[in-house]
Amino acid sequence: MAESFSKTYSEELAAPFSDPIHICLTIPSKRPTLSEKNKIPIIVFLSKTGGNSDFGCYIYSIPNFLLNRSNDKQNEIVSTILNDSEENLLDITKRLSQLISKKFNCPSYVNVSGNIDIMESLGYIKTTIDFIDKKFDETEKSNSEK
Repeated sequence: MAESFSKTYSEELAAPFSDPIHICLTIPSKRPTLSEKNKIPIIVFLSKTGGNSDFGCYIYSIPNFLLNRSNDKQNEIVSTILNDSEENLLDITKRLSQLISKKFNCPSYVNVSGNIDIMESLGYIKTTIDFIDKKFDETEKSNSEK
């Protein structure tokens, strides 16, 4: 059987002090490490209304591996907008994408759609990062049991 390089999950998550949010997440089969260049991206789609919502804001972020070798710009993340949207969606999408790339040291594609208020954004960001960590932990546990 061929080895899979990524795993995909789709769930509805409860976020603190806000409405539930739908997430579609694709992560590498192996948790990215700081000691190597990780080429497999983490892909996140967030929506308050599920899969039938407009496309929303889409951002690509990547750790700048060339600058990370020098001390002057340690851990710099480079981002680009792939699809622009409302200003509040742009803000949460960019923050989440850069945070994922910085925390997991790998590229990330993040799409956020729906009517997300700026006050709800911190809860959604925390919920998403916790969900990614949980899925990496589950993957590591299942791999160690094999």
